Amino acid sequence: MREFAAIAWICCLATSLFGDGGTVRAVEEVDGLRLTMMTSPEPPRAGVVDISLLLQDGASGKAILDRELVVRVWPEGDARRGDLVAATHAAATNKLLYSALVEIPRAGDWNIAAVADTKAGTIEATTSIEIQPPLPAWTELWGWIALPLVPIALFLHHVTSRGRDKRTTPSKKADP
Repeated sequence: MREFAAIAWICCLATSLFGDGGTVRAVEEVDGLRLTMMTSPEPPRAGVVDISLLLQDGASGKAILDRELVVRVWPEGDARRGDLVAATHAAATNKLLYSALVEIPRAGDWNIAAVADTKAGTIEATTSIEIQPPLPAWTELWGWIALPLVPIALFLHHVTSRGRDKRTTPSKKADP
């Protein structure tokens, strides 16, 4: 039973550990360099979206970590309203990636462009994604709402199991 509990606990932890930058949205290769754009969460929702970028040498696949990358996000059909955000290693959890946390105010179709300045020029990866409406506010609080239910359930289990033990115990009557 202990082994099963340990395996179940490890499996639960494994679902919350991510080593990647999200869903791959675009890959562009120019002059021997590869720029990969990833977004998280999946599906992307209105609010903060993490846009991660991986700049690699196309031949060796080695990450290039000393360039400046910029992300531009704008709503479909309105390129004038684009926001520029610098993608940095400081914002990234995985230090092989450049990351930009972008605030997308509303649901709908949005365009994302990632631009890297390289010694050979610029490389740009562009994609269009559909942003979903934000999740209801209670979804961020469900853990706090459910937390009191655990001790209540344990208490009820304890009370009902004690009651069962008393009912099943035969009464001791004196023999005549």
